[in-house]
Amino acid sequence: MSKAARKKKPVVTKESGGMSVLATFAIAAGLLVGYHLLLAPENVARANHAGPAHSIMVVDSKAVLQAFMDEKENEIAAGGNFTEGEIRLSGAEFAAEYMRAIKKYRDKGYLIIDKKYALGVPAESEITQQIGDALQLDVVVGVDPFSAPELE
Repeated sequence: MSKAARKKKPVVTKESGGMSVLATFAIAAGLLVGYHLLLAPENVARANHAGPAHSIMVVDSKAVLQAFMDEKENEIAAGGNFTEGEIRLSGAEFAAEYMRAIKKYRDKGYLIIDKKYALGVPAESEITQQIGDALQLDVVVGVDPFSAPELE
């Protein structure tokens, strides 16, 4: 083989109107730097905004359900006669009302999670009582595991 046969032809040549790999990387790097200098600070400021679109609210579903169950138990203990179908319908209505109460917060831009998935919840993020009020239930919110016992 001759030396000319061993030389590889470039895949892209200037004559073909192509761009070298180095030029492509230079343009990509320029675009990336431009994004971080011009657009990213605005996006970071928006992400750090403490408005509702970036807030997480916590509800203790177990406490809300317990309040509903206690209410039904009290109605039965007071002499209320309910068929199995009525009890089932009552449970389905509760579930629908509960989801509507949660949806009101979601529609305002809040992310709602169940309290059992949150380790430390600031008081202003706890909406269990508000959900209970919306459902007209006497909800007993659990004790905060991070609260210190009262000193006497």
